[in-house]
Amino acid sequence: MFLVRQAKTSDIDALYELSKNFDTVNLPANRDIIESIVQHSIDSFVSSEKENRRLLFVLENLESKEVVGCSMTIAQHGTYEKPATYFKVEEKQKYSPILKKHFRHETLELTFDYDGPTELGGLVLSPSLRGNPFKLGRYLSYARLALIALRPSWFQQEIVAELLPPLGPNRESQLWEYLGERFTQLDYQTADKLSRENIHFILELFPQVPLYTSLLPKEIQAQIGEVGPDSQPAAHLLSKIGFKYDHTIDPFDGGPTYRVNIHDCSLIQNLRLGRWAGDVPTHANSVTQGFLCLDHIDQTGDFLILQGKGYQIGAEIFFDFQTTEIEKKNTQQSLLSQYQIPLKKGDHVAFLPFEV
Repeated sequence: MFLVRQAKTSDIDALYELSKNFDTVNLPANRDIIESIVQHSIDSFVSSEKENRRLLFVLENLESKEVVGCSMTIAQHGTYEKPATYFKVEEKQKYSPILKKHFRHETLELTFDYDGPTELGGLVLSPSLRGNPFKLGRYLSYARLALIALRPSWFQQEIVAELLPPLGPNRESQLWEYLGERFTQLDYQTADKLSRENIHFILELFPQVPLYTSLLPKEIQAQIGEVGPDSQPAAHLLSKIGFKYDHTIDPFDGGPTYRVNIHDCSLIQNLRLGRWAGDVPTHANSVTQGFLCLDHIDQTGDFLILQGKGYQIGAEIFFDFQTTEIEKKNTQQSLLSQYQIPLKKGDHVAFLPFEV
């Protein structure tokens, strides 16, 4: 069985080992930074400040007791202290009556958002588990939305996810080489790391006028707003629940932003509340895959998400956990006891079906 839960200090070493495979903005290969990220997340679960809330979730293999993935939700991406920065992709038309020529130009306009949306980020899964039949990438991706569904006041009305575009063999950005590097004299990796702490150098050094993409090489133009091969699965999952490309791109790499309003996100709107009634009956109709969520934040500080298939009758929610062949030999109750999951029949739970 796998479990998604909030990160704890005991996860720091495992997260550091995981980070060595990726070294991303949200999970850098630096133990001290990871320790601060985990502590910030722990504090965020009890804080009332939306602007600083950054929640880190981990995916745990309960059988091996290993942390094998993580994902993050940033409650507000774009504040007065650290505005969200992006290029707005727009069209400008030009016409010459003398030449009788009409042009549609794509432009990039640098934009800052000081009251930004909630952002989904930091999804990392152990390379050995990609393609796993448990669909762990989907598990980590959608799990970030479960808490938004249960506690919407913690978050903004709009949710975004920034996806990576096609990158070079050394994970370099050609867009940055043609634009950002010429205005900052910083290479992509250096600028990307600097932006983790301070984004204002973009405002200070980038031009404040629309940039015509026709001045860029054709191959760079083709990458603007393009989803890279590594991000294609994520884009597909997000599109299925209502996210759409919003015609903004990251100023560092040109990757597209996918956006949805809470009220238009099908997964969030599918939320069902009730009491856990045990195993799904053999005669049940309309059984759907989804999450069973245990929101014990106000009692013990715990937030747990289990993947499987569920069924609801009135206020009763029946749910079968996704288990391995070996685990299937045990009852669900014995597995809950073995893995110390605080769930018993009659407990208040939330069910988030992936589809209805």
